[in-house]
Amino acid sequence: MATKTAQNTNLKERRDQVINTVKSVNCMFVDMADDLIEGTITTGTKYQKLAANAIKKSEPIIEKQVDMVFDTIEMAIDQLQSNNKRFQKLLGITKQVDMATEKISQIAKRVSDKVEDQMEEAGETLKSTISRTKATTQKQTATAKKQVKRTVKTVKKETKAVVKTAQKEVKAATPKRTVGRPRKSNNTK
Repeated sequence: MATKTAQNTNLKERRDQVINTVKSVNCMFVDMADDLIEGTITTGTKYQKLAANAIKKSEPIIEKQVDMVFDTIEMAIDQLQSNNKRFQKLLGITKQVDMATEKISQIAKRVSDKVEDQMEEAGETLKSTISRTKATTQKQTATAKKQVKRTVKTVKKETKAVVKTAQKEVKAATPKRTVGRPRKSNNTK
């Protein structure tokens, strides 16, 4: 009888240990899932801020470079126009200088048109990239939340199954009481 009581207490202790272990594992999974979601969100926001800063800082530099190119072209045209008469007198090439001036003006106009188009395309591309990054971050956050919910549900189901199994083992190990007559001992004389 004493061994059965000891076995029952051991089984109850084991059941309590299993339940506590399952609870702690469940809490660990939930905490880990929360940390994963928070980490994903913070990383996504950091990358968005980094991309926005890179775009903002690169725009003035690009504008300055474009301005420098146009200033250089304008100076070259001005020099050609101001020194045109001098070249014509020295070299006697009035027609060639006029043609060169026209070609340079045409080239400058084409270059300025191309640069403006490329700047507009770059701005649109950057805006679309930012919007896609935001959308992707939101999708990943939603996916991570769904995955965490699934994991929590799975862990809860597994926890319930382990608890039920432990309860069944405890019930199976406990002695059943007999109702009715008391047992007779063999020592009656």
